[in-house]
Amino acid sequence: MSHARTALVLCALFLAACGGSDGTTTVVVAAGEQPPPALFNGAYHMSIIGGSTAGGLENFLVSWGDATADPETGLLSFTGSANADGVVNASDENLPFEERSDRELALEPFLPAYDALQGGVSEDGSVAAAAAATPFIPPYLMLFTRAGSGYDNATVAGTYQFAAMSSTAVGNSTGALWGTITFDGAGGGNAEVTTNAEGAIVGPFVVPINYTVEPDGGLQLAINGALILQGGIGADGEVALLGGGVIAGDNPTQYVLVRQGAGLADADLDGIYFFAGLTQEVGSNLYGSISGHLLADGAGSAFFTGYVNNQGDVTVEPPEPLTTTVAGDGTISVTTGGGDVFHGSLSASGRFGIFAGPDGPGTNPSFFFFFR
Repeated sequence: MSHARTALVLCALFLAACGGSDGTTTVVVAAGEQPPPALFNGAYHMSIIGGSTAGGLENFLVSWGDATADPETGLLSFTGSANADGVVNASDENLPFEERSDRELALEPFLPAYDALQGGVSEDGSVAAAAAATPFIPPYLMLFTRAGSGYDNATVAGTYQFAAMSSTAVGNSTGALWGTITFDGAGGGNAEVTTNAEGAIVGPFVVPINYTVEPDGGLQLAINGALILQGGIGADGEVALLGGGVIAGDNPTQYVLVRQGAGLADADLDGIYFFAGLTQEVGSNLYGSISGHLLADGAGSAFFTGYVNNQGDVTVEPPEPLTTTVAGDGTISVTTGGGDVFHGSLSASGRFGIFAGPDGPGTNPSFFFFFR
């Protein structure tokens, strides 16, 4: 598959990353009432990830950059770059959006009459996510962390857990990754990585990292002196997201990081969380995006309910039971009813979490992000 063909296919399938739509939305309130203050508002670091096998061609895209949400106009403006199967291009877009009173978020880049993407906003507006939930739209996610001020390399000093998804620029071999990244506070550190590469489990292995944090929370991370990712930190350093690679020919990759905590337990994973993720089926190579809610009881049990977009075929999934364990540093394991085991982390506040895997051979590589 040529890079030119890949770029054309992705421009058609991923309008949000390659340019296209515009419009506005109106929030209607009863006479005499005032709409609630908008949480999804202001400057954000943003990343997009998605995959498609339309027309027999397997394509994988990651986009990253800066976004501004303006609730008065109902427009989300994005400026950044996109890596589509190793082809890197500028990516600029204006997307209509609507934030609802229950913190639900709707993004409508394809069909203004529908909620093309559905998701939510965190309680303080520092994090948001949405996933494709309309038929005939390829599976993909949009993730956001709010930009800030006064950040530097020391802000991220310490250890983070990460969940990631990556695909080779040539051959489209997709994998889920998980592990830890330790930042030394001065621009260096190391990462311990395990990967599920289309059902083959590799690692853990340790590689060096270098990084730079900008005053607004912008983050650039180089892994093993090669793969360079860009993104940003949010929620006072509890969460970071990254996309890349930024150089042509690099593997399209997205990382979500959550800072390790202390003194956590099962009781801290409690409540209703917004939930979004991406998966690929081993064998068929079909991608799926997931959006909905994770309901956790604070006692080691949880379940997911929501939408699954399997290559444009959207279904409402019945509740999926999960068993969870939370270690003192926030490390979590999530076991499905079928016995698949995922690994990730819960933030010190209990408001943000990630997991990726599974860790068994022959399983479908997947990663997930949840927040409240």
